[in-house]
Amino acid sequence: MKFSKSSSTRNYFAAALALFVVMSAWSVSSPLGSGPDADFHISSIWCAWGEKPGVCENFDRASAQNGARIPHMFLMCNERTIESFPRCEFGAPHEEMSTYRTAGNSQMNMYYRIMRVFVVDSPTRSIITMRLFSSFIASIMFFLLMLQTRAKTRHAFLAAWSFVLVPVAINYFAAVNPRGWATLGVMSGWGFLQSLFETDRSDNKRRIGLIASFIASFALVATSRADSTLFFVFISALIVFGNLLAQNKLSRKIVMRYGLVLLGAVLLVQFV
Repeated sequence: MKFSKSSSTRNYFAAALALFVVMSAWSVSSPLGSGPDADFHISSIWCAWGEKPGVCENFDRASAQNGARIPHMFLMCNERTIESFPRCEFGAPHEEMSTYRTAGNSQMNMYYRIMRVFVVDSPTRSIITMRLFSSFIASIMFFLLMLQTRAKTRHAFLAAWSFVLVPVAINYFAAVNPRGWATLGVMSGWGFLQSLFETDRSDNKRRIGLIASFIASFALVATSRADSTLFFVFISALIVFGNLLAQNKLSRKIVMRYGLVLLGAVLLVQFV
């Protein structure tokens, strides 16, 4: 049974919308301190633009264990959120501001600075907005993959997402954690790149869309985690050289050209 292009697009949109609904439900139902190293990432976002009264105070960048005072969001125990140690006992009520671990200068990436845009007076509203924003980005990337990939590449990406999404990725995608963007970029970028090699050069519109989507995937990785950027570059290199070998187009000139592009991408990340 064959479906028209418009019918397929509606199905892809419905699938992406369903994914967004699922992640949105997680976003509004999970405690503020849920997720790995929640205190570190949340405090880093609140202090991403520097100190500000009532938002980020006493930001200590010099010590080995950076810390800052931000609006109280959750109790801590043994330097971790209370969810990790639910049997901790507290004998005094908390203050309006609490001290949490915070990223230093070398760890303050673009992810924290971008998310700082959503910080408002209400911590709960801020965190939920950030989670919904990340969920929306993940849904958009999923829709673009469904729309732009074809045949075996689409099956491969769906299989990869199925195995990774349920146990791990869905927790990161809808969380306030740079791992979400890093994981999303790595999971998506290779699908766009492989589809680019499979697309005829005469199909300019689709090729432009794939290139833009691939760049967006790289941007997600580059703004979040340096180690994931290396994974992204490595996977992209494998896809490039694999396709060039299959097409018998691999030469010293080609190797130098793509090698310089990959090297430039790695160097670019060092300045982000």
